[in-house]
Amino acid sequence: MSGIFKAISRQRSTVDVAGAGREAITTQFSKGRLDTCGVYGHLTPNEENLLADLWERILSDFDKPLDSIEGDPIARPVENDDDLDRQKAKGIQESSPFEVIEGCMYNQSVAEKCKELGIVSESGADGELVPKFESQIPDGTLKSVFWSVVREDHPDVLILRFLRARKWDLEKSYKMAIAAIKWRIQEHVEEIVWYGDTANDASLMWKGVSYAHGKDKLGQPIIWSGSCLHHQKDQSYPQLKRYLIWMMETLRQLLAPPIERVCLVMDLTDHSNANMDWPFVKTFLKFLEAYYPECLGICIVYNGPWWFSGV
Repeated sequence: MSGIFKAISRQRSTVDVAGAGREAITTQFSKGRLDTCGVYGHLTPNEENLLADLWERILSDFDKPLDSIEGDPIARPVENDDDLDRQKAKGIQESSPFEVIEGCMYNQSVAEKCKELGIVSESGADGELVPKFESQIPDGTLKSVFWSVVREDHPDVLILRFLRARKWDLEKSYKMAIAAIKWRIQEHVEEIVWYGDTANDASLMWKGVSYAHGKDKLGQPIIWSGSCLHHQKDQSYPQLKRYLIWMMETLRQLLAPPIERVCLVMDLTDHSNANMDWPFVKTFLKFLEAYYPECLGICIVYNGPWWFSGV
């Protein structure tokens, strides 16, 4: 029975300890068997009760304005004026454009590149590939915003991510979830999903900085990332952040219980200091920790330089 209904009617159990006994990911790999402890469809009675308790808390605040609900502070991993950066990037694009890779100019979006190549939509007023964004969130209540966050996920799957991330502490899990929901509004995630890859930086897409292909021995989708293809100067920070959010939202569609995480392979072949981008690294780590919890199963670093082990 879904946790949302168990919040209304359930029996208590204190026989087990929530989250106890989960194997380390390296142990799972050595055995070639996924540990489903704490995952939707494999919950203990106590974990089901904790899930129901969190649903009860969420439902009690459903009709409240999201802004009035207390959550964890929304962390900014990089202090940056995104609007100013966008203006600067637009200015460079118009006054002194330069080619990032063959065929792709600085700050050129996929939609702009497609239009240049004659790839347009016959139904669009100006050939645009995607209709103008219209928010599907009717109001600012938690209820309205929450369902826009769920998207393709089972609601219990989403809530369980926050419970596991905060060691099944209800209050901490709730505040973490509220902060993640507020962050999505702040970063316009709904609009990013609406326009999809058409609004991404064309050079990032053309270079193939990261992509999904295949599955690991546990059945987790593999994300391949070649660091030698990335250069911080090739795109503005807002575009890089947008690409990262788009990528993470897209990868959500590859996950289905009991597979709820991905395997990230970082290929550091030919990596140099020119490829190092600390703002990106800090942003990526914060997104995984605070806003997309329990999404990374394992990170495999391939062919790293001798100094990378110290990092």
